[in-house]
Amino acid sequence: MYTDAVWLGGRPSGIVACRSDGVVEWWDLLIHGATSILSLQITDESLTAVATAEGGKHVAAGTMGGDVKFIRMTDFMGEFEKNDK
Repeated sequence: MYTDAVWLGGRPSGIVACRSDGVVEWWDLLIHGATSILSLQITDESLTAVATAEGGKHVAAGTMGGDVKFIRMTDFMGEFEKNDK
């Protein structure tokens, strides 16, 4: 079950979402509108919140237990391309 999601600031078609099973997913509505482009298991705890910083290049995900996991995204996942429409 999804618990939180946020638009990526540097990539208008991008969304990052967290799930109750400890997975963070990246979506790009222009590339794969119906499925995520990446799923990453970052903890065994339930994730309850997700946020981005620096235009979407950094992602923080918070767990039910109060821990925060930080992820640095690749340039492709965090930046807007001039051909993206």
